Amino acid sequence: MTVFPADPDDGTPCTAAGPVCDAAVSTFSSRSYAGGLAGAGTDRGQRRESNEDTFALSSSEPPILVVADGLGGRLAGEIASRLATEQVLASLEQAPGLSTGSDGHLGQVLAASLQAAHAAVLAAAARHPEWQGMATALVVACVLGDRLHTCHVGDVRAYLIRSGAAAQLTQDHSLAAEQARAGTLTPVQARVHHSRHRLSQALGVPPTVAPESHAASLLSGDLVLLCSDGLWEAVADEALARISGMSGTPLARVGRLVAAANQDGGRDNITAVLYEHQPEHR
Repeated sequence: MTVFPADPDDGTPCTAAGPVCDAAVSTFSSRSYAGGLAGAGTDRGQRRESNEDTFALSSSEPPILVVADGLGGRLAGEIASRLATEQVLASLEQAPGLSTGSDGHLGQVLAASLQAAHAAVLAAAARHPEWQGMATALVVACVLGDRLHTCHVGDVRAYLIRSGAAAQLTQDHSLAAEQARAGTLTPVQARVHHSRHRLSQALGVPPTVAPESHAASLLSGDLVLLCSDGLWEAVADEALARISGMSGTPLARVGRLVAAANQDGGRDNITAVLYEHQPEHR
């Protein structure tokens, strides 16, 4: 299990057994799986002094991909995102029958991993008064054969990109998004509304959370994009699909996505994980 970003002082990746790490300006990684390739990267952006985002790629099958975004304006957001990511990976690596269950069962397993992460962040804050109030948004994706399973809390997103079009699989848990779903704001208004950063739930915010799970079928060549709001707020969905579908490895395309967000001003931390489904390589 490897969790990023890495400590900029020595380049050693953050792991469950390692120290709490200060986020690097930028960190990138890639991984090859039996059914596809994954690339990932995180960047501090142009305006933030630190990076509160975390990503992870499982080191073994099945592919498990995570993006977490520590809440800005709260203490220790980078610690919350790392702890939550580590707990989700640890829970899923220990989950019995992960590769054989039904969609409903797997949705419950993913949701349970986020519930465990919520408890872990709350427990850590209780042990460390200086961390009280820390919280994070998180999305996890697991690819089992030709099925994609996602689960999230907060406003980190999962997209399925097929034939050049991006479909958002997750629903943002923010006040602006809830108003859009209720019809009081249009999607365009919600994207720039002042309440778009006010989350209705996040890991580490008591008392409880209600993770949302989703399952979808994958075709050869499909792309799965997980990203923090530092990317999706800066780069429109059409551009996310276009850049993700460019030539080159998933890692190279992640680099282009991060660059596009920085070219728009890099107002927030920027993190993306891109998985390309290639079942013919099994």
